[in-house]
Amino acid sequence: MPLTNGFVSKWLIYKTLIINHSPFLAFAALLGTWGTILYSYKLIHNMFLGQLPEKYENLKKAPFNMRLPIVILSFAIILFGVLPGLPLNVINSIGSDFGLEPLMINIWGVASDTGTINMLNISVAVVVISLTVWLIFKGNKKSAGISQYDNYAAGTTVPKDKYHYSVNFYGPLNRMITPYLKDFIDDFYMKLARSIKNLGNGIRRIYTGDVGSYVMYIILFLALLIFIQIKWKIW
Repeated sequence: MPLTNGFVSKWLIYKTLIINHSPFLAFAALLGTWGTILYSYKLIHNMFLGQLPEKYENLKKAPFNMRLPIVILSFAIILFGVLPGLPLNVINSIGSDFGLEPLMINIWGVASDTGTINMLNISVAVVVISLTVWLIFKGNKKSAGISQYDNYAAGTTVPKDKYHYSVNFYGPLNRMITPYLKDFIDDFYMKLARSIKNLGNGIRRIYTGDVGSYVMYIILFLALLIFIQIKWKIW
């Protein structure tokens, strides 16, 4: 996301891969970015897009000493996102010690012939857009609070303590297509898990932890070596 350090670092990765003509790695980096978006959205989804279970209704806010590290880390993320030149200067000095060509950077970002990023312009754009959206919502009528159970999904009320407003929206579709689906991925992983479990059980029969068993293994191994030497004289 713009104004965070992750935005600048992703831009540098994409720029480097594209300049070096590495489309496969650039695509892999894009998939990694989508993975980041998905697990971040999962957090937002769980926090804001579902009903609050009644057992959590009276939870108290975390104490200040638990919130302080989050505030400090959030400040660093925004600071290095708006002023990426601060960490990039340190990275430049480290890279120079290893004989790497330094980046052409300034306090607001990267300035080079192969690509430029200026977080000052992006920051101004984000602030202007945010203020515009805020003014639009501010100028409208105030929202009215209602019970969290006064909502509907697919034409029916949502039962209490159900996680999401859409509750069982795709239930009819699932009932229609489930008989025609076969989960090959789950079958593969279950077979793999059973094979690994059987392999582990077999190894445990050999590595019993009994010193006497290990002594017997050593004697048998030495006897095998002696037999090979007598039979074929390899050594």
